[in-house]
Order: sequence, then structure tokens, then C-alpha cells
Amino acid sequence: MKRRKSSLLLKTAWKNIFWIGLMHLLAIAFAIQTFTWGAFICFFILYVTTAMIGICVGFHRFFAHKSFTCASWFEKFLAFCGTLACQGSPLYWVAAHRLHHAFSDTHDDPHNSNQGFFHSHFMWLMRQQRDLGDPNEYQHYIPDMRNKRFYKFLGQNMVNIQILLAFLLYGIGSLFGHGWSFVVWGICVRLVAVYHVTWAINSLSHMWGNQPLMSHDNSRNNFILALLTFGEGWHNNHHAKPRSARMGLKWWQIDISWMFICLCRKLKIIKSVYMPGASH
Repeated sequence: MKRRKSSLLLKTAWKNIFWIGLMHLLAIAFAIQTFTWGAFICFFILYVTTAMIGICVGFHRFFAHKSFTCASWFEKFLAFCGTLACQGSPLYWVAAHRLHHAFSDTHDDPHNSNQGFFHSHFMWLMRQQRDLGDPNEYQHYIPDMRNKRFYKFLGQNMVNIQILLAFLLYGIGSLFGHGWSFVVWGICVRLVAVYHVTWAINSLSHMWGNQPLMSHDNSRNNFILALLTFGEGWHNNHHAKPRSARMGLKWWQIDISWMFICLCRKLKIIKSVYMPGASH
């Protein structure tokens, strides 16, 4: 893989700054005063749905690394859940992640950890390389996905889908007398939490932990991050064996996303699961 020439040009991503900033401001301003246990349950269900099913299993292990195969309806479900995390379209997310693996911790890595914590955590999203800010450019990094119209639709309507979800949550919350509470916790607080645990894999998992496997970069295994990110914190394992559907390679390395994949495999929703050294 080779970076496009447009990667040399940087552009301030005002849409990213506005949206991410708005979610943080609303979460900080209203989270405490709108807290209810019902809203927290709503937050937790959507956190698992978007962070684990959408990002970890869907965008990451399925779309980016092709760690398993599945039915078309489940593929669309994974794409939809990932889009609810508001981290861009499946096309953009996979393009950025594949570049990360191709050039991990080098100049061409979009969130190169050698440029410091803040750059790898979120600043790379605010001051963005133009090849990742332009769909006509980053489609060259995802030849297997770029003609999927459903993924393009999700990307183009990502915010609209979030707004519709907010109306739905307000209606559900109103049944319990806490409409706005469900919106604040189900949208703003949940998005901020999912953003930071996802970003922590780009930053902290390349700075904090151990490196039992050879990966030729700064990737680390981190038990705490693995718990918060449903198994993604076994990041050195992942960089050493990127296509593996299982990131917690030892019996004691808790990988909840892998458990979900195993459950789906038993239900025959997922098949052809890739594991290093196995026959497929």
C-alpha cells in the first residue's frame, strides 16, 4: 500500500472539531444533572452495541481485517452499529485503519504514536491529512469496499441517523418520565465514552503495556484497556497477528469481542473464522 500524494496536505477538519466538541460540551454540562439508572442502562446497552458489536467486531475485525465471513444481513447490521459510534463511514474507518497497519508508528501512520499522546489520541482527527478527508482519495485504500453503496449511504447520513436515534430515545425515556436523560446519556455521554476508548487504542496502547510478540512498532498489550475495549487492548498481539479474530491469545487474556464471535459462530451467523495456525 502506498499513501496518496494528497496525504502531504493537511486541512483543519472543522466538522470533526464542531461535532466532537459539541458532544463533549453537552456531556460535561448535563450528564450529572440528568443521571437516572434507566438512562445509565440505555447508555450501557448502546455502549456495548456501538463499541463492541459495531467498532470492535464490525469495523475492525470484520471489515478492516476480514477475520471471518458472515451473512449479508449481519454484515449490514455490523456496519449500521459501527456507524452509530459516529466515527465516520465504514469506508473511511477501514481506510484509516489499514493505513495504520501498513505504516504503524511511522511518518505515514495517520495517528503515529511517535508524535505524542495528543496527536495519536485525537489531534490527527482535527488536523487531517487530505487523503483521509476526501472520499475520492481514501477509496483507493479500500478496493474491496469502495463500490458498496450501503456503506456510502451510512457515511452520508451518519449524523441524521444519530438524530433519529435521539428522537427514539426521547420517546422511550418519556415513558419513564426521563426523555432528555435518555438522550444525554444514550447519545452524548455514550459517544464521548466510545470516542475515548477507541482513541486510547491508538494512543495508550502504543505507549503503555508490554510487548511479548515481535510487531516492529510500539504496540503494547494492556489489561485495563482490554477490559474497557472488549479485547482490543491486547494490541501487541493484534499487530503481530492482525488477521486473527481472537486478540486475547492466552487463556487469561479476556477478549469479550472474541466471546461474541464464538457465540455468533455457534448460532451459525458467523463462519470461516480466521485463527493463526488453524486450517480454514
